[in-house]
Amino acid sequence: SRRQRQMCIETVADVPADAFYAKAVAWAVENGITGGTGDGKFSPDATCTRAQAVTFLYRASGAPAVSGNAAFSDVAANAYYAAAVKWAEKNGITGGIGGGLFGSNNNCTRAQIVTFLYRSVNDPPGITHKQSTERRGGRKTVSPGHLGTERGLGRLLLKCDPYSPPPNKFNEK
Repeated sequence: SRRQRQMCIETVADVPADAFYAKAVAWAVENGITGGTGDGKFSPDATCTRAQAVTFLYRASGAPAVSGNAAFSDVAANAYYAAAVKWAEKNGITGGIGGGLFGSNNNCTRAQIVTFLYRSVNDPPGITHKQSTERRGGRKTVSPGHLGTERGLGRLLLKCDPYSPPPNKFNEK
């Protein structure tokens, strides 16, 4: 509801209610995709790491159970993002950055973010979350039921890059 989203915005003091990404942040907080960066902050102008971006996707997909450890040497089994990386690896969303590394603390580029998004919605083998897609004008698009809301997650992930303009669609040309 609108009141719930307003309460979620109020839990992160550094997100103005009129910011283009305010609804996306409220949605993400409300749905357990992020709790912010600590001390009641979301840090909207901070750059996301690869670990954070994959964790957003994993949680938006319902945080499905995964077994074993990620195959990457830079992902500790007890890291907050370990299950997310294992899930992304298992489902073909990431193959790491080479040399047996995921690049957990590396900044996640816009290219990497959209690649993660693309792979997560284009039916990678063995994906466990419910796929709900349809064809529009020859483009495969995400329906509002997939990953919460198409614009919510897209805006949240693209906001990870402080230089990105506000997206007006998830499927921009």
